[in-house]
Amino acid sequence: MLTDNEQVVVLASGGEIVAQHARCWARHQTLTDPEHAEAVQAMRQKVRRRPTGQIRGVGSASGPLVEVEQRELGSYDRLFTVIDGDAGKEAG
Repeated sequence: MLTDNEQVVVLASGGEIVAQHARCWARHQTLTDPEHAEAVQAMRQKVRRRPTGQIRGVGSASGPLVEVEQRELGSYDRLFTVIDGDAGKEAG
């Protein structure tokens, strides 16, 4: 990362510029590229328009439904050797 009093430049390991913006001296600020903000908004709208039957799982008012794996709680006990038997082996 290269910085001076005016700007911040972030470089990839190969020296390629991956981010560049004016330096902000204010505390607790988030800088967002307007093009990135537009892309995120378009992606969120695309997900929200998807019929809810396409995704199975738990949802909330703040986001789309997502599919999650559900396991028997005892499998975690066995995995972390809280109980005896099949230590480290997941229950199928």
